[in-house]
Amino acid sequence: MKKPAIILTSLLISFSTLATESFQSTEGKVVGLLDKNQTISFKGVPYAKAPTGSLRFKAPRPAERRIFAYNAKKFGSSCMQIGNVFSVTSPDELGKVIGSEDCLFLNIWKPQKKTTEKRPVFFWIHGGSNDKGTTTDPNYDGAYFASTNDAIYVSVNYRLGHFGAFYHPLLQTDNPLDSSGNFTTLDLIQALNWVKNNAEALGADANNITIAGQSAGCMNVWGLIQSPLAKDLFHKAICSAGLPNTYPTSVGTAKASLVMYKLIEQMGYASDGEEFLKDKSPEWVRKFLQLVPAEMIAKANTGVVPFQHYSDGVVLPSGGWIDLTLGMYNHVPMIVGATKDEFSAVGLLSFSKMDTAELFTHMLNPDMPVRFEDLISISEGQYKLLVNSGSASLHATQDSILNSLRVYNKEIYRYHFNWDRLPAPWDKALGALHGLDAIFYLGNFTTEEKSFANFAWNEENKSSREKLRKEMSVYFKNFIHFGNPNAKLTDDLPKWPTWSLVPFKEKRLFFNETISTSNVD
Repeated sequence: MKKPAIILTSLLISFSTLATESFQSTEGKVVGLLDKNQTISFKGVPYAKAPTGSLRFKAPRPAERRIFAYNAKKFGSSCMQIGNVFSVTSPDELGKVIGSEDCLFLNIWKPQKKTTEKRPVFFWIHGGSNDKGTTTDPNYDGAYFASTNDAIYVSVNYRLGHFGAFYHPLLQTDNPLDSSGNFTTLDLIQALNWVKNNAEALGADANNITIAGQSAGCMNVWGLIQSPLAKDLFHKAICSAGLPNTYPTSVGTAKASLVMYKLIEQMGYASDGEEFLKDKSPEWVRKFLQLVPAEMIAKANTGVVPFQHYSDGVVLPSGGWIDLTLGMYNHVPMIVGATKDEFSAVGLLSFSKMDTAELFTHMLNPDMPVRFEDLISISEGQYKLLVNSGSASLHATQDSILNSLRVYNKEIYRYHFNWDRLPAPWDKALGALHGLDAIFYLGNFTTEEKSFANFAWNEENKSSREKLRKEMSVYFKNFIHFGNPNAKLTDDLPKWPTWSLVPFKEKRLFFNETISTSNVD
């Protein structure tokens, strides 16, 4: 007699997971579905036209209106890049071109629970050196964060690599945005405008938007903080392990020239691309760059670190870093921090005995036995010294930047993330590695889906990490709702001090198994 009831219950659960939800966007009806953690999700929503053909290397254009409802039940394509550990789930995909130019999509999670109150928006910008990464990464899933923090979680794709930053005098037009070369920043500004314009339909507060990012995502947060075009599009900022980086347009010209020379030679136009380009008109160059296969542009590597954020005087101020230190930026409450072992990922990649594919295989399959000496080619002592010195340098640079900003902004909150209870041998090889802090405040300890962080979680560290995740959530929820992490602080947690220029005054919070403050300068 119990079987029919069990079958009926199973059917109801199945139907509930297929149930749809919708809202009326500025482009037309968008249909999503019920998701994890009692949330509603809308995935793969276009916020701009596809930046292809004549729109390649131009500012994003608004998405077009639609007659029919848009099915937003799965992620849109990742932006074009070379397969890497942050964007693929199999070692076989490493090094191959993946994604698409048609990638300007965002994803939304909102709590199912009805409310008359407008919820704050958390706008997540993924990391990846600005030439890799994707919102489809399960570490960036928004269901847990939206539900736990009673917020609207938005994650956004943006153009990567050369597609996101390409400045050259031959590409200058009457449109200063098209001429800027700052397409990554312009994509994010377009996405923020879309969120602001659709906030009411989502039950969101258009006047309470927090931008947040880790690594390159944090660098892009700095770009938005510096951009006069982003003024009033956000009201708070969270920046994890990234530094402001602006470059003169001459750097953009040099990079773009190298790309064009390489493409001309690879396309068979000439054996010397530089010489060939000397007598070509701007019209010829624009047409050529529109016709080059996107895969060739993705492969046209010009260095380890992609240059982003050109000081064009329109999207970003011409003074670059100097303007930031002079207070010429968008003043909002900020959380800025990094992990204790920021340099360990660089150290592991630099001194690993394994190639990337073998290392990635172990990260995806934590049950595979491996020892520290199997991973690292130098001694444990040498490796620790290297990681500590590199990490200390990043923290010192962050402190120096905050000292400059503090003159104009009193609402700055600084943290160090020190939790390092990873399974062996990753505890010694990576410790509190780059990006671990963001996974904690986003709340995703993914074990069911393949991701670069699979190796980090086991039963031994479960209670410890879940406790810290819960405690961190109190601070971050307060911040995104009120602009102050101490607004509704529970008695068992220490008050988070604001950054101070006064010597020996408490100025930072340490996230570990026990959260504490420090007056260390």
